[in-house]
Amino acid sequence: MTKINIIYDRNLICGFEMLGHAGYAKQGKPDIVCSALSATSQMTMNAILDWIGLGTEDIKRFFSDPQKGNLMFMLDDKYYNGLVTQQLLHSFDMYMELLEKSYPENVKRERRELNDYKD
Repeated sequence: MTKINIIYDRNLICGFEMLGHAGYAKQGKPDIVCSALSATSQMTMNAILDWIGLGTEDIKRFFSDPQKGNLMFMLDDKYYNGLVTQQLLHSFDMYMELLEKSYPENVKRERRELNDYKD
């Protein structure tokens, strides 16, 4: 199962965390749920970086371990409050909600607060 944490700072989404493989297909076989999760997360991150004009130095936290199915993407507070960034992050969240409803055995989505990730 993939656990998806949508990370909020008050009412603004500042990032997301994905943990684990969906497990929809048998190991070694193409997994449509993992593919959807991966494609959507990559598209969201790239759109934010490209459209907003941010570089990797503007990302507060980033971690990727494809073998384990883990990904962390969190923006610095001066970048996630823009309209386009919020639209992209909310679109990501809406799609994750659709995947969770379609594949409840494979995707679990939760709201988390930024305070949960303080160093």
